[in-house]
Amino acid sequence: MTLWLGDELLSIGDELVSGTGFRTISIAPGSPVVAIDGETQVAAWHQLHDDPEGHGLTVDALARVRVPFELFWGQRVEDARQIFYDRNVEGVPVAKNLAMSMDQRDFATRLAHRVIDTVTVDQDGRQMPFSGTRGHR
Repeated sequence: MTLWLGDELLSIGDELVSGTGFRTISIAPGSPVVAIDGETQVAAWHQLHDDPEGHGLTVDALARVRVPFELFWGQRVEDARQIFYDRNVEGVPVAKNLAMSMDQRDFATRLAHRVIDTVTVDQDGRQMPFSGTRGHR
């Protein structure tokens, strides 16, 4: 899985096993973490987390599982979108409309994101940024 963290890490620990790069990290609650590759695996983990017993697991057994992942942080959202596009267009195919929405070299995609980031909408009597109504920002 490849994840992107919209904020900085709160802390990063020493290597757990020397030479492996395995570390303990902490992120602030509510920090935006987005899967930019491995969406199927992330969806499966959500299903397991929501109902471990329904999948023949216990909460304790699930808590002991360690899942390797790659994490990008301290980068702009545009960079994360580009990583998604580059990996998914060249790698295992994903829905073309989703991949195109991530291509930061495409003028129409950049324009659409600029509009999304600047337009406001009325939501329950309050003006909200349109980007905040999408659920992933």
